[in-house]
Amino acid sequence: MKFRLVLAINFVLCVSSTLFAQPKEEHKLVQFQMAILKKGPAWDSTKVEDRNSILQQHLGNVIALLDSGKVIIAGPFEDSSDVAGLFIFRTASADEAKAWVDADPLVKAGLMVAEMHP
Repeated sequence: MKFRLVLAINFVLCVSSTLFAQPKEEHKLVQFQMAILKKGPAWDSTKVEDRNSILQQHLGNVIALLDSGKVIIAGPFEDSSDVAGLFIFRTASADEAKAWVDADPLVKAGLMVAEMHP
């Protein structure tokens, strides 16, 4: 009982401090676009050495997108399905997100195809 009371008091203090300590600002909705990457038509026909080289270029692109803030989450899926990874783009524009994913070396080479989801 004592623990619950202390927990409730801490919760009320935390909530009230965030409500009253911050100036009244207009909140803006942040929108995202998701791209699910699947193995593309060139995946099986591309030599392993070439695929690895393009993968290194892809990793450089992922780091650049993360550093720029265009992507907030990116990563691979490690299973035996055709789904290989995903990007979460910080943009309201589906066209802009599609352009960013289409510029990725894996997508340009046909090793991956992107399935877009707002």
